[in-house]
Amino acid sequence: MKIIIISLILFFSINGYTEGLRIAILDFAAGGVPDTTAKIFSDWLRTELINNKKLIIIERSAMTSIMKEQAFSMSGCTDTACAVEIGKILSANKMLIGSIQMWENKIVINARLVDVEKGIAEIAHRASYNSVKDLDREVVNFAQDLSSRIEGIPVVMRDADERNDSGKIDAALSDDTKPKTHDIVLDFETDGDINSIIYVVKNYVIDGDICFKKKNFSCARDEYIKGLTIIDKILTSDQKNKIGIFIKGIQTRIEKTGL
Repeated sequence: MKIIIISLILFFSINGYTEGLRIAILDFAAGGVPDTTAKIFSDWLRTELINNKKLIIIERSAMTSIMKEQAFSMSGCTDTACAVEIGKILSANKMLIGSIQMWENKIVINARLVDVEKGIAEIAHRASYNSVKDLDREVVNFAQDLSSRIEGIPVVMRDADERNDSGKIDAALSDDTKPKTHDIVLDFETDGDINSIIYVVKNYVIDGDICFKKKNFSCARDEYIKGLTIIDKILTSDQKNKIGIFIKGIQTRIEKTGL
């Protein structure tokens, strides 16, 4: 009984945390990359986070308009204290700040979600990429992982080299070599690592989203179902409860295919 109660408390507290959050995203700081690159990525990130319907993302144009009225500039605001000050002016609950830096020939992106009332950074996410050219594709994954952190869903950290490694993950990403669902189940039955499983399932969801955008709903449904099958066959009931929101998201996608 205690376990059930605790699970329910966690479920509703996570939903309460994310539902209706007003988030303003400041342009990320640039380090070793052009300022325009950081600004463009920040704008892409706003667009992708809008897809999380539980969050209210303040449009940049609205932010600029309000700040002009208050005679306050957002330029150069990259630290927590400044973000909190701007957040109060914008009536935001959270402020997302971050940076895009060149480090050892890799592009590293750091993001921090700052609570305006508390004045502290509550959530952080980092990812690295081999090239600036990867950002237009990877911003989708970055936004999804960041959303997962906000919703309390585990996120596996992988750098640029790990994403390029051959093996189970590449197989899951490749349409030509993608193993059948039961093959992945057998691979993961030995380690039962929930983060690795989520990572693979997310790749199926991404593939499904690509199919959905192309209006190939049958393909999308198949990909989503493959992801749920992996979760159902490998994870325990307790593990499923921990990622309930994640599972619900896949189920909602399946419903939207209308098949």
